[in-house]
Amino acid sequence: MYKQLALFLGLLTIANAFSIAEKNDWAQYKVEHKKSYANDEEHDLRMNIFLRTRKKIAEHNKLFDEGLVTYEMGLNEFSDMTFEEFSATYLGYKPAANFRFNATLNYFEGSHNTPAKKSVDWRQESAVTEVKYQGSCGACWAFSATGAIEGQNKIKHRKLVSLSEQNLIDCTYENNGCGIGTMNDAFQYVHNNGGINTEKTYKYESAGDTADTQPRRCRYNSRNSAAYVSGYRVIRQGNEAELQQAISTVGPISVAFNAPESMKDYKRGLYFDESCDLEMLDHAAVAVGYNEDPAGKYYIVKNSWGITWGENGYIRMARDQNDNCGIAQAAISIEEKNDWEQYKVEHSKSYANDEEHDLRMKIFLQRRKKIAEHNKLFDDGLVTFTMGLNEFSDMTFEEFKAKMHKCRRAPKFLLNKNATRNYFKGSPDFQANDNVDWTKPPKIAVTEVKNQGKCGSCWAFASVGAIESQLYLKTGKLVSLSAQFLVDCDRDQAHDNDGCNGGNADGAFQYVHGVGGIPTEASYPYVSKYDDDYCPRRECKKNPANFAATVSSYVDIKSGDERKLQEAIKTIGPIAVAIHATDIFTHYTGGYYIEPGCPSDADSLDHVVLVVGYGEENGKKYYLVKNTYGQKWGEKGFIRMARDSKNHCGIATEAVYPVVNGK
Repeated sequence: MYKQLALFLGLLTIANAFSIAEKNDWAQYKVEHKKSYANDEEHDLRMNIFLRTRKKIAEHNKLFDEGLVTYEMGLNEFSDMTFEEFSATYLGYKPAANFRFNATLNYFEGSHNTPAKKSVDWRQESAVTEVKYQGSCGACWAFSATGAIEGQNKIKHRKLVSLSEQNLIDCTYENNGCGIGTMNDAFQYVHNNGGINTEKTYKYESAGDTADTQPRRCRYNSRNSAAYVSGYRVIRQGNEAELQQAISTVGPISVAFNAPESMKDYKRGLYFDESCDLEMLDHAAVAVGYNEDPAGKYYIVKNSWGITWGENGYIRMARDQNDNCGIAQAAISIEEKNDWEQYKVEHSKSYANDEEHDLRMKIFLQRRKKIAEHNKLFDDGLVTFTMGLNEFSDMTFEEFKAKMHKCRRAPKFLLNKNATRNYFKGSPDFQANDNVDWTKPPKIAVTEVKNQGKCGSCWAFASVGAIESQLYLKTGKLVSLSAQFLVDCDRDQAHDNDGCNGGNADGAFQYVHGVGGIPTEASYPYVSKYDDDYCPRRECKKNPANFAATVSSYVDIKSGDERKLQEAIKTIGPIAVAIHATDIFTHYTGGYYIEPGCPSDADSLDHVVLVVGYGEENGKKYYLVKNTYGQKWGEKGFIRMARDSKNHCGIATEAVYPVVNGK
């Protein structure tokens, strides 16, 4: 690697050709920054990069002395790195896919009665912790996020506590550890998780990690939680006036911007670089204030490259200069509301009258208490999974079951052997000694997690999921198929399927077999998400031209036989199963789900899901199950349910898969 880089730079210079001053500066640099290199080849390469940087800095600073630029550059620990190496290591911000131009975002709403102050510096209010050092880990997004939360924690609760970036790196699964990430995903994690740990109790360990380093195991402990995020608001893109009002009235703000090569060598002064690209946001930091001096207006930005960089770890970035470097392109302010108010906003809750509002709040608070009690048991190592608030938390479990859990046992004639149905035989020698996951390469046979909404159509989604997987394994085409088609059309009383009022997978497969196929989701989209108590009977819009798969028969797994179920998962593919889903199940957020006393008898089955794999972690065997509550539920819509644990929750009581043909 070093040879290629050296040839690229044209730096194969004989060491003794350098001047004494250059040699002295290099020797001093190595001592000051504790530099050592693997071999002579790397040493010479780094020396040449250093000397090029030294020359560039000298040329820039001559312009600074002449008053032609407003900031000074200087040598630092990065001066022996090319900018390509530096950017790949230290610049880890990614623009969020749902961040720009999204009408559903919560935008910052400043007050016309509270104009921005002329100058602000939250350091003087003790609302800013010490400058931190991310090291070779590209998690600038985590440092930006903690800086904003720390500021709010101080302003709202009068406590300045250093918070844990490592907690975010390890636990914010939407981000990529030391690779790339966003602050809004970090804030969402803290909100969903119910808090973030202190730096003292969850120390930073990633200073030597890189983008290729796998995140460590999440070790969040609710007993060490020191701050909470109830929501965040986005500064309108490029609106510097709004950014300044947010800094003035809210506190330190997370910002992202483009960090060009000149920023790597920044030492002091008002930073302005015409080469900055507003569309190439690649670094995140915290804007902790703003001011102006004879050189111009500037933001005070706390960076995460250590105190030896810049002005003791800070940079003064140009303000009101056409959003230089894009500092107002992706700025986020966090907010605090009480849990109930935030819950209503997050889940778009509204109620018919004050009486209903108060009832829902009471249910919500009881639910929150139960979740907190359960998660304390998790922290103490007494249970193996976590729970959290979700869109169902203002409903009693009886209400939830009546709306969502409407699995029905397949009619007896479908449970008997007949011409269109048979039983999985398998091999008597099968042993499930490996892991199976049909959501991952080399064969991704599972479509995205879907959301049944208020309609009791879990049976339709599980049936469709099984057909989708078999279609892929048969043809190599992964196509999302229509659950709405089954909800609208499979009303045959013999199948005991009844749209949003419940059904079963056996009857669904029998129906698809009988009508000759099932259409794509694109041609027959799901519209029953908001169907409620009345569960309207929509018109069946059957069009064979849109059929993408046919079912020739379906195969049952022997009731209660987990070994056969696992063999079918491995050799056949994802399997539709009926389970008993408890009150606790509905608020699962992660981990190994096992609930003592969860029944396995056929009469207790009330929910249909898709088993897409199985595995073992830390001695815990589990099934990987795709649910239909949306991607915000559980582990991005999935749950790990106990395996080989006496048919836990009836997962092997009624399991079935279709035999599929492509159209």
